[in-house]
Amino acid sequence: MCRYFRFFSLCLLATLLIIKARAQKDGEPTEVGPQVLTMDNALSLALENQVNTAAGRAGLRAAEARLEATGLFPSPELRLTHDERWTGETGKEYAIRISPPNPGVIKALKTEGELGINLAKVQLDGQRWTTVIDTRIFFYEALHAQKLVQHTEKKSEVVAKKKALYEMLLANGQATLPTVLEVRLEFLEIARQLESVMQTKKNGMNRLLARTGLPTSSKPTLGGGFESPLPMISELQAETLLKKYSDRNPMVSSMKLQAEMAETRTDQVVARNRLWINFIQAGYSETSNWWEEEDWRFRAGIHIPLFDLKGKAVDAAKAEQEALAAQVEVARQLVRVELVEALGNLQDTAQTLKEAKDLSDGIEKEVERTLKEDASAPEPTLPPQTRFRLMEGLLRISEAKLSNEYRYQDAVLQLEAVLGERLGELLSN
Repeated sequence: MCRYFRFFSLCLLATLLIIKARAQKDGEPTEVGPQVLTMDNALSLALENQVNTAAGRAGLRAAEARLEATGLFPSPELRLTHDERWTGETGKEYAIRISPPNPGVIKALKTEGELGINLAKVQLDGQRWTTVIDTRIFFYEALHAQKLVQHTEKKSEVVAKKKALYEMLLANGQATLPTVLEVRLEFLEIARQLESVMQTKKNGMNRLLARTGLPTSSKPTLGGGFESPLPMISELQAETLLKKYSDRNPMVSSMKLQAEMAETRTDQVVARNRLWINFIQAGYSETSNWWEEEDWRFRAGIHIPLFDLKGKAVDAAKAEQEALAAQVEVARQLVRVELVEALGNLQDTAQTLKEAKDLSDGIEKEVERTLKEDASAPEPTLPPQTRFRLMEGLLRISEAKLSNEYRYQDAVLQLEAVLGERLGELLSN
């Protein structure tokens, strides 16, 4: 009996040791991502994330391969013929047939292939730029939510202290129940706001982490802040930017190249509608009956565009090219509309941010000084209600600043998305 008990005890001890080892292993901290994520780090990770540009890189490889395959001499065709007739006569023929490529078609195909490579490069650059813009948008969305959470937490602390004060005043008969109920409702509303902004922060971080390729289990803190308005923003002119950057817009540049490729297809149709050698065949034949006969035979086929003398295929190709060229102009107009709207929004938000900052900074300093003097005085000089109203006023100023900074940042991103270039680089040029 003791032997069985010792055996059971050993098994139990071994099981507990295994569970403890696994728990320690599971509890070991693992580095799943950076603790602080800056904008530059996020952009580097997003551009290194192969998923974001996989389609563009594959499209470029395909375009390069198509160009290499264009103009290759066609493989010869081996033809074997065996005839056996009722008269007893037999015949055999061995032939090689080649279809020589049309030089006019090949030239147009190579031009189209080169344009196709340029188009693939533009599309790849467009995917990279989309990655940059999306990463910046997601980063600043998450950063705004992070700052909003911090702001709401401070607001929650102030309202909690205010609630405690009014509950005490109610207990001492120095406040009415309706006044305290208002404070209680304010406390509940702040709690709801905090829950909402924390969920917004979580969603924004998940979008950012997905774009950068970081695991969603990582919980980095975002470092840095919003960009400050640059001094030359008010001098930007929509027409100047349109002339310089409209063709660099990914949508416009892609459609321009597609229109040029359609023009080369017109050249291909024109070349195919000309007389050209369809095939050349050389063969050796043997004929056997009462006698044997050997000879060499040469054949050639000529392509004659007999049924499209009016050039309907050429007209169709030209119409396709004209349609694409018209779409390029439509794309330019769309870029113009987006550019004018984005630039106007940027200049307005920059001006609003500057004016609001100049106005609120002075008031903010006065309120902070008043609260500091009251806190350092031997006896508080401000009534508690006044002190809390001043503290809440500071929070409202901070919230307005945060809102204006984020609106300006969003306007910057809108303009960059249209122009295809960072605003700082644009102004430095």
